[in-house]
Amino acid sequence: MYEITDPIPVGEWLDVVPRPGRDLEVLPYDSLIAGGRYDSGHAIALHTEDNTFMYAVPPEVIVLLKGMLPDEQYRKLLERTSKRRKQYGTPVIR
Repeated sequence: MYEITDPIPVGEWLDVVPRPGRDLEVLPYDSLIAGGRYDSGHAIALHTEDNTFMYAVPPEVIVLLKGMLPDEQYRKLLERTSKRRKQYGTPVIR
């Protein structure tokens, strides 16, 4: 069971993810988000030394994960989430 929390600002999330002992993992194909404000986004797991956290990642943020995921996982994730990203583009992180 995972605790559900309020959304984290993208810039803040990207600041804490790439640290030693933390790995991102693309979850299976059925983790594609359908409907709602994250439509065509994807669920991502963040593994730390002590825990695993799940995040709903909006489709327009997926391109920002390059270099944080293994190349093959990143390529598959781009293919799965391309529909809405094409519609809305890449976000500007402040």
